[in-house]
Amino acid sequence: IWLHAPSVGEGLQARAVLDALQRHHPDLQSAYTHFSPSAEGLAGSMPSDVATYLPWDIPRVVGGVLDAVAPDLVVFTKTEVWPVLIEESVRRGIPVAMVGAALPPGAGRTRPLARAFLRPTWERLSALGAISEADADGFRSLGVPPAAVHVTGDPGIDSAAQRARSADPDAPHLAPFIHDRRPTVVAGSTWPADEAVLLPALDEVRARVAGLRVILAPHEPAAEHVKELVRRFSDGGWRTETLGEVEERGSVANVDAVVVDRVGVLAHLYTVGDVAYVGGGFHDAGLHSVLEPAAARLPVVFGPKHQNARAAADLLECEGAEEGAAAGALAD
Repeated sequence: IWLHAPSVGEGLQARAVLDALQRHHPDLQSAYTHFSPSAEGLAGSMPSDVATYLPWDIPRVVGGVLDAVAPDLVVFTKTEVWPVLIEESVRRGIPVAMVGAALPPGAGRTRPLARAFLRPTWERLSALGAISEADADGFRSLGVPPAAVHVTGDPGIDSAAQRARSADPDAPHLAPFIHDRRPTVVAGSTWPADEAVLLPALDEVRARVAGLRVILAPHEPAAEHVKELVRRFSDGGWRTETLGEVEERGSVANVDAVVVDRVGVLAHLYTVGDVAYVGGGFHDAGLHSVLEPAAARLPVVFGPKHQNARAAADLLECEGAEEGAAAGALAD
């Protein structure tokens, strides 16, 4: 099987599907490709025989890869389809599927020019697993054969649940918080636009909640940004350390704010929190995943720009999340 997932979020969905396939077929061989450089780290941990960038979507290149890999099935994840890869697969008798398929309102693929250009591509799909009935209807309207469309739910939820279950309470980045419990807000994947609203909100919460602790994981933990966040917390009277310093000491005693200075641990850090803030809701790039904190059983708070996130709307509907458009609303 050849699985393609453009970036990290889609890659986690693909991994959940791949894990399930391997449980049913232990002898399965797999190739995983991605498009975004942000997925390089995930590619290194993907349980596949091959993990690399997607080849250029031109017949000579993609055809050669298909002949070399000779997959029995090509699978796309969530959103991204590549017309030449699909055309060359079908020409060789290789079925093509999509999993975790989502079609949010206003998606570029629904515009007239994209519909016309991609319709032959959608018509070639042998199977599509949509995350909801509304998405299924949307893909049928794009040209996916109705008999090929099934509502299967979102494999990203399975992936998030597995990451929450795999958290090791004895790990150096978790044990100090477990042994020194305090009311804890875990703020994940924040951008400067988030932090400009979030930090004043946290100051207000601190005045109302005794012993409050914050774990803040910026989306891009570059050294200078981490240093700036430590300074801003310290200037506000928070006793502040980086996660690396907490791990080195083996303790979080007398620390009010912890700035996470590396990637790859956020999903597990949610498991030591009491409430989560998820970043991305104060700029136009969109909200980051709310699935990890939800899988860790935390109520979730985020900013107003979350229209790109189906899971955020679901959490709001079931009262598992709240939106705050300003510092005071976030604090409440």
